[in-house]
Amino acid sequence: MACVTRFRVAVTAALIGMAAFQIHRVCATYDFLNYDDGRVLVDHPELYNQATLGQSLKAIGVTYFPREEPLLLRDLSWAVDSRIFGFGNPHGFHAVNVLWHAAVMALFFLFVLQLTRRYGVALLAAGLALPLAIHVEPVAWIMGRKDLMVTAFGLLMLIAVARMLDSPTRRRQLVYYVASLLLLGLALVSKISAIVLPLVAMLLALLHNHLRG
Repeated sequence: MACVTRFRVAVTAALIGMAAFQIHRVCATYDFLNYDDGRVLVDHPELYNQATLGQSLKAIGVTYFPREEPLLLRDLSWAVDSRIFGFGNPHGFHAVNVLWHAAVMALFFLFVLQLTRRYGVALLAAGLALPLAIHVEPVAWIMGRKDLMVTAFGLLMLIAVARMLDSPTRRRQLVYYVASLLLLGLALVSKISAIVLPLVAMLLALLHNHLRG
């Protein structure tokens, strides 16, 4: 029965991700936006369009660091996109943003499910979140990659915290605690606003039993 439940959860998360991708896939046809896309991305081939990926990584992490916020993961992801799709091709950058958003929506469903242990509640929450217009900016704007990444790693961190609270043994609690710290680090180098996540985790711990009804 547990295997059937896990399979249903996995399929539901995948379908939610596919729905999110479908809703925003038109963003992959967009050009660079005449806002910060040019100033932060297109105007810096010395970071994202080096002869090799290794040279780009060195430029991002050593030569020109820090540039604005310490957005290392965002910059590294752009360097990879540039190698795969071409530095001057905006569609690749936009398509990866859509993929990140799809992952975020699937993780949101898993996060609510982990908190409430109620499949129907998690499905309803994800269904209500899918069409929200608030998602448009970070998906359609290449610069919004940092928001998508910090949300993804933040949700993963909170899932790890929730699992730590549910774990019956000290060893499993320690594993999830360490995982939550690593995910917090990844969130912080995605966007500095992740600094509030420990407070969210504390609130989650305080309300943990109440969220289970």
